[in-house]
Amino acid sequence: MNKFRIWGVLTGFLMSPILAAEIHPEVSWSLGYIIPEHECVKPRVRQSNTEGERERFQRKVTRFTNCVKKYQARLIIDHQRIIDSAEYGLSEAQAQHFVTSLKSIEKTLVSLSEDFVIEQDYSELQRVLVIGNRSSI
Repeated sequence: MNKFRIWGVLTGFLMSPILAAEIHPEVSWSLGYIIPEHECVKPRVRQSNTEGERERFQRKVTRFTNCVKKYQARLIIDHQRIIDSAEYGLSEAQAQHFVTSLKSIEKTLVSLSEDFVIEQDYSELQRVLVIGNRSSI
């Protein structure tokens, strides 16, 4: 009985690398990928007629645009890294997970380009520039 137990342990120990194939680190990273949250703060138009406030708003718009561009670049790099990791071999389930991750990245990129456009209300800006924000008018 002990001979069979020892033989079973040795056989299991020797067969474990074959049964539980190691996953390449890039494939493992891709399988665990979660889209990071963006931390870009969308600026709002304030009702002010001072030159300094308009310049401040333009700086905020520039910062916001740069933040969104960096976030998009990071998503594109992650997208490419997932595609590149597929060359190490995938099972059917892993491939399906990759496709789901890639589609969600693409959806996020499209929504960024649509949702994060700053719409300036030029009529409001023009009114503020001409009239100001005097409550007596």
